[in-house]
Amino acid sequence: MRNFAYLGPLREFPHRSYLVSGQAPSDVGTRGERVAEALWFSTRIKVQRERMLRNINEWAAKFGVAKEVRLERLGRSNQYQVIFVDPNLKIDVNLTDVGFGASQLLPIIVQGFYTQSPTLMLIEQPEIHLHPKAQALLGDLFIVFAHEIKHKLIIETHSEHLLARVQRRIAEEKLSPEEVTIYYFDPTERGTQIKLISLDDYGQFKHPLPVGFFEEGWQEAMAHLQAVGKRKINPSYSRG
Repeated sequence: MRNFAYLGPLREFPHRSYLVSGQAPSDVGTRGERVAEALWFSTRIKVQRERMLRNINEWAAKFGVAKEVRLERLGRSNQYQVIFVDPNLKIDVNLTDVGFGASQLLPIIVQGFYTQSPTLMLIEQPEIHLHPKAQALLGDLFIVFAHEIKHKLIIETHSEHLLARVQRRIAEEKLSPEEVTIYYFDPTERGTQIKLISLDDYGQFKHPLPVGFFEEGWQEAMAHLQAVGKRKINPSYSRG
């Protein structure tokens, strides 16, 4: 368990500045509270700085939250502010003045690239405060963590978009179904039942899905089509 990192479902609220002790943190913290220290330590060695910042900036740009992420020291103190360069306006913006989702996303990106040795990463609800496109992109980020750094990931999620991206990458042969295991936790009168959901070589579900497994989108789409059909067949159709 020495190579283990855990990020909880609610990352820390962003601060306008962070105190950097100068010590090397083992990870970014369970709430991402050490993300600034991890960034600071990663910039001490040139090779490490170039690799770390290149990866962070690449993914911050892909998620559309920043063109560049950097630490900026406040005077001669040990206080640093996390600066995002706005991808559209190209101006410096403090982390606290960026959309809240950025502060929830940054610890995930930093943690994944901070530890270069294979690590077991447990992340709860990485999709919190992210729009659907960004939720789907998390799937690609996790694939990079798994393939390039050999991290093993346990992801607790409610995001249908994240899962859909993983399924798509399997169909595109960028990910093997053997690399993905899905468990559905179903609360019942007999307690929580854990059900294995398998994917085939095309990223499709092998067996009928348990009741309640991401079925709301399908149900809403069907109900919408039925309502449209009724109105078109009978223009006088009313809710009554």
